[in-house]
Amino acid sequence: MVHMKLVVGEVLVLESGRPVVGLGVTVFAKLDGGGEGRVGSIATDERGRFRLEADDAGYVWDLRVEIAATTPTRTVLYADDKHRERAGNLETWTVRLPTQALVAAGVLPPTRSVADELPALGSTRT
Repeated sequence: MVHMKLVVGEVLVLESGRPVVGLGVTVFAKLDGGGEGRVGSIATDERGRFRLEADDAGYVWDLRVEIAATTPTRTVLYADDKHRERAGNLETWTVRLPTQALVAAGVLPPTRSVADELPALGSTRT
């Protein structure tokens, strides 16, 4: 029997909590016959969020996520080091990436500094 599964999450700048737009998120799962297969890919939206719905046919629902900048070249910014075993019908990730890594990958402009990403003194984040 096939069950629909949902993988959701958000990618944020570590120092500020601001969303990171346009990163590629790829979800992998273990295959019934061994090895690993790509379940699907999606880009983060204007709020840094992603949502991937997939069926579990052919998979052991042990998941891992990889997040990459896709331009100017593909650069992996985050990858789970092990699978999330026996994942449920809804799995959620929140990934915080440092400004320095985002600048190096060309996601943020090189004029951006860690200080630019820190909230102003006395301000509240929304």
